[in-house]
Amino acid sequence: QPVASASIAQVHRGVTLDGRTVALKIQRPGIDEVIRSDLSILADLAALIERYLPRARIYRPVELVDQFAKTITLELDFAYEGRTMDLVRRNFRGDADLHVPEVLWTLSSECLLTMEFIEGVRLSDEALFAQAGIDTRHIATVGARYVLTQVFEHGIYNADPHPANFIVREDGVLVPLDFGMVGLLDQELKQALVSMLMAFISQDPDKLMRVFYNLELLTETTQRSRSEL
Repeated sequence: QPVASASIAQVHRGVTLDGRTVALKIQRPGIDEVIRSDLSILADLAALIERYLPRARIYRPVELVDQFAKTITLELDFAYEGRTMDLVRRNFRGDADLHVPEVLWTLSSECLLTMEFIEGVRLSDEALFAQAGIDTRHIATVGARYVLTQVFEHGIYNADPHPANFIVREDGVLVPLDFGMVGLLDQELKQALVSMLMAFISQDPDKLMRVFYNLELLTETTQRSRSEL
């Protein structure tokens, strides 16, 4: 029986020949063909929407589907996920409150990711989480530091940080899981995010709009023109 299950893969508990307990993330057979078929349908629908529903063009459906296709295709490559885990593991190697599982590369491939098995309680399991007597304020602080450090310092972040993708060990260490979906930020984007944050803090909507325009998040279809800024 799997210890975890999702649309693309299942996770099973296993033991190596030398007796080490591991987690095996196994890709569902044929899922790549299903996803490519669905993406083709989505692309056709997005093109039809842009052609026949002018009001929907502001949402850029074709561009959205294209970006989603790139993201989901990368998720199918477990070797890419493993390399990301290695990178994030190195980035946080000096943080005693965080632990990223080690990847066992000799037992991994594009469709199989083998990593150390972590015992603990998932954040999504509210009943067990409460019974474990975990310091929730501490975990919240560690989690916030984990996300903000990735975004504002490292420029690579886990883009799917929902509660089921975190485990808290018995010693209170936070363990992030599932690095199939990640985002990359260059220096310009990191600076823009800082500017957006400062605009929110100072309650400066004009500054926020300027950041949006500089990032090309707003177009000529927006009611407010550049001249007003």
